[in-house]
Amino acid sequence: MTLKYFAVDTSNNSSAIVTQAYTVTAPPANTWKDYTGDAKNDVVARDNSGTLWLYPGNGSGGWLAQRSLGTGWNSLNAIVPTKDFNGDGRSDVLARDTNGVLWLYPGNGSGGLQTRVQAGTAWSGKTLILAPGDFSGDGKADVLARDSAGILWLHRGNGTGGFASSAQVGTGWNSMNAILSTGDFNGDSKTDVLARDTSGILWLYPGNGTGGWLSRVQVGSGWSGMTAILGPGDFNGDGKNDVLARDAGGNLFLYPGNGTSGWLSRSQVGWGWGGFTSLP
Repeated sequence: MTLKYFAVDTSNNSSAIVTQAYTVTAPPANTWKDYTGDAKNDVVARDNSGTLWLYPGNGSGGWLAQRSLGTGWNSLNAIVPTKDFNGDGRSDVLARDTNGVLWLYPGNGSGGLQTRVQAGTAWSGKTLILAPGDFSGDGKADVLARDSAGILWLHRGNGTGGFASSAQVGTGWNSMNAILSTGDFNGDSKTDVLARDTSGILWLYPGNGTGGWLSRVQVGSGWSGMTAILGPGDFNGDGKNDVLARDAGGNLFLYPGNGTSGWLSRSQVGWGWGGFTSLP
């Protein structure tokens, strides 16, 4: 754009008009889980000592140098990386302590975390918590949580670090031993959920964009050998959302999504990941 301006002093004398050209570029879109502010998707992992590590993605299916996000995370029994939960445009982390308190650790946008704030209480009865992004379609990041009876609940985020309301969105989810979201997996621009059942079948539960579901479809089998499955969003930079999975030997594999509920060829992207006690 072109900006024209002039100055006027206290005696009402005007300067000459000056013309200057500017190019204004939009900031990077808030990606799935971007903690460094480079618009590339990252992974967080807790090791045996309780240190939480950030593994920044390089945007093409690999890694930049890891960095510590802090110690003492063994006191948290659920760690949930999430898109921007408090409305500041930065990816955050939610974590539950042994008293059932849910804490928000706001990201600082440059690879670190800010002082935590309480986001909720009475979360002890949840056997699994995940952050699917905006599942209800109101533009604010939400949380899904399964209780001990297998009921799945949608906890709608209020966009400022708390919750607006909750609603039951499913039953019978105790048959799933892994539930995750990597955003839009089938290419319809609505947030989806992936879940593995006890026989190792991976199912896609497409979101309908308003807090409910379309019909589930099978998207894989033989996933029983994976000890962790996580949704990093678009990890390889092709514009389609992907899945990362760790096997029993600690090897980490990238399963690139094809953008239409299927897969491209997997590749190994890490070794020695068996020591992490939380790989959400």
